[in-house]
Amino acid sequence: MKFKRMLLKMAAIMPAIALVSMGVAHAQMAGPKLISAFGGIDEAGEGEGGHLVVAGSTVLTNQGGATALNVTIGIQDSDNEDEGTTCSLTQPGDLSYSFPNGLNSAGTMTLTVNALDSCWETNDPSIPVDNTGNSVTFTLYARNGSGSMVGTATTLQNEGGDTLGSPVAVTGTVQAASGGQLNVLSGSHLFNAVGGTTDDFGDSGHMGIAGLAVLNTHGGANGLDVTLSYQDNSDEGLACELTNPADLSYSLTKGVGTLTLTVSSADSSTCAMGTGNSITFNLYAVGGQARIISTSSSLQDTYPDIINDPAVVGTF
Repeated sequence: MKFKRMLLKMAAIMPAIALVSMGVAHAQMAGPKLISAFGGIDEAGEGEGGHLVVAGSTVLTNQGGATALNVTIGIQDSDNEDEGTTCSLTQPGDLSYSFPNGLNSAGTMTLTVNALDSCWETNDPSIPVDNTGNSVTFTLYARNGSGSMVGTATTLQNEGGDTLGSPVAVTGTVQAASGGQLNVLSGSHLFNAVGGTTDDFGDSGHMGIAGLAVLNTHGGANGLDVTLSYQDNSDEGLACELTNPADLSYSLTKGVGTLTLTVSSADSSTCAMGTGNSITFNLYAVGGQARIISTSSSLQDTYPDIINDPAVVGTF
């Protein structure tokens, strides 16, 4: 009888042991997460470089998937054909992850574009880009519910139909976030963002943003001091300090929204980008933390060319 009871107990726990050994059930990874990544890319066989950025929020399960997902992927192309592409992934099934040998070794996380998702040309959202079934895969290392990741493979395509080369030199984090999603952000926040750009003259470059904003609950700011720096391969660089609280506006519903920085006449004289020009980000917030990723820009450099193809990602 004792032997029979022992066999029954073993039969009951074997599925759980098998599931853990498969690397799918990982309670430590379940829950709300904020995702962000940035790095360089190349078109396979085309010799055109650029950048790939990823940012968003998700709620992971114990079974290697997600119950909620809102992630933006941006591709910036360094040639003069304006082939930047932006994709919005909203289907929980778009994300899968696994740790085949347990959390003490490397796992993988893959984001795949679903037919219900949308991709478009960054500088003209009215032009769709078909990336259905295409994906980007990261090697994932995790501890205490958070992780670091590096891109290892992709089949994503830009607006010109060029497939990105693998692996991709993209690295980022999957950050555990406490608390539920917030409809409104408020209080003091430090900005930090970086990314690649292309302007409408075909010049490629980089953009960096850092500063402090005091957000209110009405979709704006009570205080702002943010510096935007820019340089491209035509030596058309600038450093613009935005100090007018009205320069910042945001909207947020159930943790997903947008944030815009706009140049005003009250800003520093170093802002040569033209009054009224702006850069807009998708905004993802969980538990008082946030990630931003650019979706459009009308900012101008010193020439002035329009910096219309940004791939900028950051935190605040």
